[in-house]
Amino acid sequence: PTMSSDTTELTIIDAATRIRFTAYSHELSAAFGWLFMLIVVHWLRAHGIRHHIRIQGDNGAEFCRGSKAKELELNNLLNPLGSSFISIPAGKKYLQALVENSHRHDDEQFLSIHPIRCYNDRSFIGKAQRWQDTWNAARRSQGIGMENRTPLEKLRQKDNLIHSHIIQFPVILMEDIL
Repeated sequence: PTMSSDTTELTIIDAATRIRFTAYSHELSAAFGWLFMLIVVHWLRAHGIRHHIRIQGDNGAEFCRGSKAKELELNNLLNPLGSSFISIPAGKKYLQALVENSHRHDDEQFLSIHPIRCYNDRSFIGKAQRWQDTWNAARRSQGIGMENRTPLEKLRQKDNLIHSHIIQFPVILMEDIL
């Protein structure tokens, strides 16, 4: 199968630097959402991030769908990694602004153009990798605290103990993991 409009995009964005980590899937699945979170946490740990990692997500099926029992189960997986997950409370859509804004940019500047030029998953993932690399290293942000810097520039300004290779996260097709 090739990427289509029903493809699920999984995104984690660091609020301080706007660095993004992206995966895609042909299926909307909590198994893929949880696996993606674990992969990103391991990536961050492998690149020197030692402080607690707090992931905040919407109530989508790829996370916990608002279930406190699922949230507890997910946190039992994340806790040994020094990480935690919290669902955005119902009625607090404004807390999703960071990721939703990035998805709007994806829709307008990437997804509306590139999938129709891709003939298979590999070509799509290659273009998605270039889009993520552009986002992390070349696209300037007007967001709070960003001062027209790229995520990479913000990272370098913020903490010189973190290696810039952290932005080179490989875009993943979740079905390839299995």
